[in-house]
Amino acid sequence: MNYKKFIITAVVILAIVCAGWKIVSTYDSNHVQNEQLDDGHGHEHSGEGKSSQVTVWGERFEIFLEHPFVLANTPTGFVTHVTDRATLEPRRKGPVTFVLADESGSSTSHVEKAPARDGIYIPKLTFPKSGIWKLSLIIPLGEKEHVVELPALTVYATQADIEHAPAPEEIAGISFLKEQQWEIPFRTEEVKQQKVLSQDVIAVPESAVVEEEGKPMAFVQLAGETFEERGVELGKKDNGLVQILSGLSEGEYVTTKGAHAVMEAEHELHDESIVQLSEEEIKKYGIEVDMAGSGEFEVHLSVPGEITFNANKLAHIVPAVPGIVRQVVKNRGDAVVAGEVLAWLESTKLGGAKVDYLAKQSEISCCSIELTRAQEVYDNTVNLLETLKSSPSLETLRNMNGTAMGMNRSLLVSSYAEYIFARETYLREKDLYEKKISSKEDFLRSESAFKKADAQYAAMRDSVNFTVYRDLLEAKRAQNTREIELKAAEQLLYVLGLTAKDVNDLAVLSKNQGTPIEEEEECNDPNCAECAAKALAKGQEADISDVRITNEKLAWYPIRSPFGGTIIEKHITLGEVVKDDSEIFVVADLNTVWVNLQVHQKDIGLIRKGQKVIISAKSSVPETKGVIDYVEPVVDGKTRTSLARVVLDNTSGQLRPGTFITAEVLVEKRKAELVVAKDILQDVDDKTCVFIQDEHGFEAHPVTIGWSNDKYVEIVSGLRAGEIIVTKNSFRLKAELEKTAGGGHAGHAH
Repeated sequence: MNYKKFIITAVVILAIVCAGWKIVSTYDSNHVQNEQLDDGHGHEHSGEGKSSQVTVWGERFEIFLEHPFVLANTPTGFVTHVTDRATLEPRRKGPVTFVLADESGSSTSHVEKAPARDGIYIPKLTFPKSGIWKLSLIIPLGEKEHVVELPALTVYATQADIEHAPAPEEIAGISFLKEQQWEIPFRTEEVKQQKVLSQDVIAVPESAVVEEEGKPMAFVQLAGETFEERGVELGKKDNGLVQILSGLSEGEYVTTKGAHAVMEAEHELHDESIVQLSEEEIKKYGIEVDMAGSGEFEVHLSVPGEITFNANKLAHIVPAVPGIVRQVVKNRGDAVVAGEVLAWLESTKLGGAKVDYLAKQSEISCCSIELTRAQEVYDNTVNLLETLKSSPSLETLRNMNGTAMGMNRSLLVSSYAEYIFARETYLREKDLYEKKISSKEDFLRSESAFKKADAQYAAMRDSVNFTVYRDLLEAKRAQNTREIELKAAEQLLYVLGLTAKDVNDLAVLSKNQGTPIEEEEECNDPNCAECAAKALAKGQEADISDVRITNEKLAWYPIRSPFGGTIIEKHITLGEVVKDDSEIFVVADLNTVWVNLQVHQKDIGLIRKGQKVIISAKSSVPETKGVIDYVEPVVDGKTRTSLARVVLDNTSGQLRPGTFITAEVLVEKRKAELVVAKDILQDVDDKTCVFIQDEHGFEAHPVTIGWSNDKYVEIVSGLRAGEIIVTKNSFRLKAELEKTAGGGHAGHAH
């Protein structure tokens, strides 16, 4: 028998016990396990992609199944090896039925009438939609049907989903193909508790144990065609069974027949992977070695992205009013500062708003005659009322002539005079009446007249006091109303885009429309706003030319930049009529830019705010460092990506929006038990290997890699700390190995 077709294959163990079945799944992330189904006789794995291997040990049948990752609505080849565990023979005839059931419970079936060749069925199964599917295999034998439940599998919606699916872990082992197993009496059995010398212990048949260099060994079946050598410690023996003290675990499957064939395959593989060199050759090739050990390295995730504008510093400028373009000041590419005029529009709406503002301002005279007169009348009237309380002489009242009181002075003085006359008449008649000179009738008449005059005088005082107070309040209220209307007109100008300087120019224009009157110049009212403004203006030169320009271009509307930046778009021409929803300029502050990274959903869990990032785009963008400022909390339903943002300083102007970049995100600083330089890894027989030096020479050991960056890589399995590994020029050893093997790779063909 020929056992030279052995290779190392990558596997991962998934062992579960379900309804009496033992299941192991193995995944190969380096090659798609596609069967060449031309005539049903090929059995060769080829093509790039990802594949699954599943091994199920049942009561009667062992199933070893290989298939590529499954795409919905696409026929997929499932290479299915069926071994009768009772006869140790392959199933050579008869149909098998594959039952496919989705998550809702609906199912479909496929009948494969006969094996493509002994022991191997190669159905083309089509799954109508993506999701999780259950797969069952029905094998009729005699009058009984044996149902084998296979592990659930994932069906992907698109090829992109398959490409972004997590790559399965690789585990090295000894390859011993099913065709080779079927050629010899070959069996694997479950490691379990058995009676040895009347005690229940973990035991296996003695045929499972072989000696290698004087040490007991056993071979554990990791998958249908992959085995692992284990050193075991033996205990008691009885009735063909031997107790296992260490090296095997309950539930594993161990080779109980044909173990020597697996050992021979392991030896031949070992011999074929060793390169022997003399000291001179080692020196000639520049090969260096060192001890494998732990280390720390930075783990980076490479993410595509694009430099974009800082959206918080990007302004789409739209006029607040419609108008005609009268002047265009700036062009695309020009640098602007905050508030700088970009263009001028002539707007009837703005002109109307300015006229309304000027009209409202003219209504408010800083020395308002109405309010000042009302205040003066009120103050003088109140003063007169206070004077009347002391019963002054009419001569004293005549001296108060000339003070502004309107009709109030005459009303009060007239009423007061009548009151004084009636009082004096009453007092005279009272004196005459008491002296028996005047009649009682005359006395009573004078008394009545006095009381009437007193009441009229009191009523007049109250009426005048109320009237002057009311008039003052009304004057103040009217003034406040005008001020509010003026403020509203001013605020409308701000809403329409004018600045405080523009409004101030309008105020100056309003004050220069006519010649100030003499009375206004002589005003000494401390509450007069205009007088205060004039006092403030002393020593300042009035820009009469600006005022004249403002007067001539009353309806002109300035388009200003909201902040300093660069004009990146311009959609305006001289004489054009623009609406109040027309985007006429776009201004961007390019001192900072955003870098939007597109992170695939499988990597989102690795990205966090605050992580360091290195941005590069070959020669077009200098290498720039930054940190992640924002991570989008949702995933785009179409692209299956999420956005992560980096804010970068761009005062140099070298980072141009629209440039595609690559970002290296520092995911973590990782400590690992085994770390090697990335450049020492070599691909041998489609396996990632490290060359180890021992007494036999240099041997290529398949390893499983974990996290890595551009310089270092973590070794998950296949290498032990303290082993001597080649650290320089390992590619020379690979070349020697290929030369010894005939210059080619064995591949993985059955």
